[in-house]
Amino acid sequence: MPPIAARWCATSCRLPSQQTREAIEVTISGGAVRYTHVVRLRNAAVEATAEHGTGTIDGQKINLQGTWKSGSRQYEAKYSGSFVRRGAKLKGTQTWTDGGKTAIRACAGAIKRPLKPFLPRDKK
Repeated sequence: MPPIAARWCATSCRLPSQQTREAIEVTISGGAVRYTHVVRLRNAAVEATAEHGTGTIDGQKINLQGTWKSGSRQYEAKYSGSFVRRGAKLKGTQTWTDGGKTAIRACAGAIKRPLKPFLPRDKK
């Protein structure tokens, strides 16, 4: 299993309908998993807000669950993947609700642990 007590940075989380990619930041520490992902809507007058979630580690597998809400729009997200060396490829779904309508969208991304020289140093 890779050393996981660190901050992992994602290359992207991209929806098929979007042309942009936004970073996911996953922090794993002491068995606790938390993540944030900035959500930017096309043609929206509102500022970008963050999806927040938690997760679990089971051997080489990572599972994330989170939510996002802005005005009448919201979604629940579920992502999963497996660690290989310094990274994990994530796949999942976002179940969107807007104005009483529901849509499920696929999402994919990857997280990667920075090389050791770029990790924060422990304070002594």
